[in-house]
Amino acid sequence: MKHNSIVPKHISLGVLGLALMAIHAFIVLPVLQASVL
Repeated sequence: MKHNSIVPKHISLGVLGLALMAIHAFIVLPVLQASVL
């Protein structure tokens, strides 16, 4: 039971990490382009 509860946590953390990376990319890239232009 413990292993079953641990695995989804790691998966959810991975998904949250990817989501945060995507959000930062969408926020940072336009800012960098605006600063360059």
